[in-house]
Amino acid sequence: MAIHRNLAVKNRIQKQKLTPIIQQKQAALAEAKIKKITATNTNKNKDVSEFSRKLLHSTIGFIVLLIYSSNDAIIVRDNLLYMFSIVSLAEILRFLNKRFNEIYVKLFGFLMREREKTEKCNGVIFYLMGCISVLTLFPKDIAAISILILSWCDTAASFVGRRWGHYTYKFSNGKSLAGTLGAITVGLIAAYLFWGSGLLKHDPENASWIEEKSVLSLPSLTILTGIIGGVSELIDLWGLDDNLIIPLLTGIMLRILLLLNTK
Repeated sequence: MAIHRNLAVKNRIQKQKLTPIIQQKQAALAEAKIKKITATNTNKNKDVSEFSRKLLHSTIGFIVLLIYSSNDAIIVRDNLLYMFSIVSLAEILRFLNKRFNEIYVKLFGFLMREREKTEKCNGVIFYLMGCISVLTLFPKDIAAISILILSWCDTAASFVGRRWGHYTYKFSNGKSLAGTLGAITVGLIAAYLFWGSGLLKHDPENASWIEEKSVLSLPSLTILTGIIGGVSELIDLWGLDDNLIIPLLTGIMLRILLLLNTK
């Protein structure tokens, strides 16, 4: 009987020693599960936000095509300037007034990255700056294709890079070869739709590229425009926003290319 009592006491003591360890393990497992669920929800929210942003980017490309066919570039630029003024004022107000920022984020947060909600300016500011800049500095057709490159190539690079970027080479700025190839491919399509499809009405007197007067054939121009789009999306200049850099670099490179190719 004494032996059984001793064994029972020992078992009870061992259980008392093990209980805190088991509880710690259970707590750690529960915490890890909560973190995993939280991380999954955060990633889903980021994906939804990024999809919304890129959908807006792509949609603007189609709007640009419609505007190009029916309106003067200066009218388009002036309308964008009005929009830029309104968005800039809203940005100033939301950084000065916490309550205004809460309302702003509640309304437009699905189009913003996390840092833009509290620390950075909304990317729309730079998008509008990029569009206004090319419409001011370049001929109408170069400005239009530069905005298309911004709209579609950037979206393609983001989608392809997120999906297959981990299988390919990564550049020093974090972008992937897969994303760049995606941007080049979509740039080719955009260039063909713009110059070769016949869907748009170009002004022959003010066009930067006319096949009969150009050294570059349509296939050559299409390929080079795609490459320019991919390079513009890849380059990172001083940490400036892509929405500003991509259209400006595209416009500069296309302008030089088309000035040099006249017969």
